Amino acid sequence: IELCRGEWEAARKMGLRISTHMGTSLARVKDRQGIKELEKAGLLGPDVILVHDTNTVDNDSEVLAKTGTHVSLSPFTELRTGFGFPPMGELVKAGVPLSLSIDTSVLAGNCDMFAIMKAIHNIANGEARSEFAMPIGKVLEMATMGGARALGIADRVGSLTPGMSGMGHLQVLEELGADVFGVRGRYRLLYFAVVHPINAHCILLCLYRNIPSTNFNCSSTQHPCVSSLS
Repeated sequence: IELCRGEWEAARKMGLRISTHMGTSLARVKDRQGIKELEKAGLLGPDVILVHDTNTVDNDSEVLAKTGTHVSLSPFTELRTGFGFPPMGELVKAGVPLSLSIDTSVLAGNCDMFAIMKAIHNIANGEARSEFAMPIGKVLEMATMGGARALGIADRVGSLTPGMSGMGHLQVLEELGADVFGVRGRYRLLYFAVVHPINAHCILLCLYRNIPSTNFNCSSTQHPCVSSLS
């Protein structure tokens, strides 16, 4: 823990975020009580990201929520390596700040965040034995604003908000043949049902007006979304 203390101190002096793996083995978690030891040493907080955290004991999740410590879930890696299933119900109930990640493409096989969202959604519902346990909006938040908050850049990226960086974007899917944005909150279902990176035919920024973004030719500059940004 003394080694960690020195590294944490150096990172915090430079204003850097701190990321480390945690909770990948239930036996080690029971033996070392890592989260409680980090809390005692003052090494948890909003600038810390614990990756995986698939195994917890006692009130670990409550400690993470109380300190504002982020947890980044990488379901493909966690399942592939036998780290265990992310305890979604426990983490969400405690109010732990959550985000999603790939961990390593060698283990995950790809960097498809749409697939990661589907996986974590299915894991949460499977754990709860309920099709509707995990709200789809919560999963989208984890994949966007959750990551931005964990990295300390939510004031610049992560949401479609006026004044945000161009990294925030809408992916317009012509192939769906549906008014994706006209069905309000229900458009989220389409992401989980049919979306893959190959479907992202066109990317537009529509931040200044409430403009429908379907039934247009992506190669055209006459669409109101395009003209509004020119």
